[in-house]
Amino acid sequence: MRPRMRAAEAGASPGTLARRLVKQLPRLGVQVVDLQPGTAVVSRRAARIEAFPLGRGLNVVVDSAITRRRRESPASFLSSLLDRLPMLGLTVTEAGFAAVVSAAGSRLKAQEVSPGVVVVTDPAVVRRHRHQQDKALSAYLLMQQILEVFARYQVNVVIDVGANKGQYARSLRRAGYKGRIASIEPVGREFEELSRRAANDPLWSVHRFALGREDGSLELNVVPGTLSSALPASEFGAERYEKLQHATVETVPLRRLGDVMDEILADVEDPRPYLKIDTQGFDLEVFGGLGDRAHDIVAMQSEVAFMQIYEGMPRMPESLAVYEGAGFEVAGFYPVTRERATARVLEFDCLMVRADSLVRDAAPDPVVPDATAAPAVSGAAG
Repeated sequence: MRPRMRAAEAGASPGTLARRLVKQLPRLGVQVVDLQPGTAVVSRRAARIEAFPLGRGLNVVVDSAITRRRRESPASFLSSLLDRLPMLGLTVTEAGFAAVVSAAGSRLKAQEVSPGVVVVTDPAVVRRHRHQQDKALSAYLLMQQILEVFARYQVNVVIDVGANKGQYARSLRRAGYKGRIASIEPVGREFEELSRRAANDPLWSVHRFALGREDGSLELNVVPGTLSSALPASEFGAERYEKLQHATVETVPLRRLGDVMDEILADVEDPRPYLKIDTQGFDLEVFGGLGDRAHDIVAMQSEVAFMQIYEGMPRMPESLAVYEGAGFEVAGFYPVTRERATARVLEFDCLMVRADSLVRDAAPDPVVPDATAAPAVSGAAG
């Protein structure tokens, strides 16, 4: 069976014709998921295809029905259709369980990276925006692993330290996490926006104070965006991020996380907390304020640095020694910021787990996050 083309369409542009033909494909018993105008992913109707645009020229396509076992290639169930499409002005690129259909002359590349997962790229676009694509793909992979950790360790509450405007919490919600979130943010203007975003979510609480090793007050160096810190900028940081040279000082309450844990977890039955820390060089101070309550955390995430953007900022070896000494083990490293000129990674998001807190009979249910969940990596752009 072949798609019918009206005579009036004969003079249509390749892009227009591609869009029209792609719209007809579901009638032929296949599933079609749009990537962009005139380009779609085609697979068996029984497939559960989702496409995630991660950035310019970069898409991840997932069939959640077959991520655990390989099935036949598209040629075995679409061959009669796919063979005809080039004659109708379409380019067909096969990859594993699916095929990408686009206008003739398209330079899209499709590669199956694992059963049920295909990466679709426009190489020319990716080359021009390589830095953004790397960051987006890293954030996507981090969110995938966070969801798996949540399932394996039965996380039911996230303590979001350094919440800024709530980007991290919102990315978790878009990814499908439905448990409790407690977001902590000391900067006044950021807290106002955080409060507004959390207002209609009864399982999302917000708290305004800074966290450290002891109670008291703290002077924050405040700048627009996500770079406010209790630490002054290093020479390297001030040169890299000019706005760090123009910080204003805001004095905020300082509390110990170990002292406020009961308050944060008061409404959580049998809490199994996940701790996320993103405080621009102050993460070890926050962690130090946990004291013995660190043993209550089943998994965590912290930014660890190779390059010091702030004075006194601990480097990765020091941070890892502290976290490992408290019983956490590394589950993954994901680049947060990279220096384009030298290709050096400045910071990683480090995902860690407390292996003795694993729920042995927990069977992780693969969850595919929304592409808009990418801000799991919340550091500054490189």
